[in-house]
Amino acid sequence: MADTAVRKTLIASCSFCGKPNTDVATLVAGPGVYICDECVTLCQLIMESKPASVPQLRAWPPSWRACRGSDGPPARSRRT
Repeated sequence: MADTAVRKTLIASCSFCGKPNTDVATLVAGPGVYICDECVTLCQLIMESKPASVPQLRAWPPSWRACRGSDGPPARSRRT
């Protein structure tokens, strides 16, 4: 009897759970990352259970001057 099962080739693994594409139904590729259908489902559950009134974080200041009072990051000292 011939083996009729489809064999999957290992191509990549989920960047979140580490499962290879051979162990999941779908693996979606992004820019340098992969996410499997199981992690997407978990993310959907997390997002759906998120309370409506979650406090938002303040945005980063637009420049160093706004948060440090200077024109830029501190200068690095030179070793002689």
